[in-house]
Amino acid sequence: MSEAHKKVENLIKEKPVLIVGMTWCPHCAEAERTIGKVTKDAYEVDMDNEADGDDIHQAATEITGQKTFPYVWISGKFIGGADAVQKLQNDGKLKDLVDSAFR
Repeated sequence: MSEAHKKVENLIKEKPVLIVGMTWCPHCAEAERTIGKVTKDAYEVDMDNEADGDDIHQAATEITGQKTFPYVWISGKFIGGADAVQKLQNDGKLKDLVDSAFR
């Protein structure tokens, strides 16, 4: 297991809400805005600002099976990307899910 893989696994375990994306990605910004409506405490990793960003992307892809970003985890569970976050918001489930992550 690579160091980046270990890093991502540790962040998933440690952070109640984790968003891994890119600063220039509109889908990442959308997921961050949507989650930001229910918490200001989401932990964000912008892969393009990380020295090991390519390795983090590869690790996140290996862990999730999803090649595109953002990658969003809540309470250690992979939620998906921006569409999944938006669906949770539209279904009225995002706030409860995020609130429970911080309990």
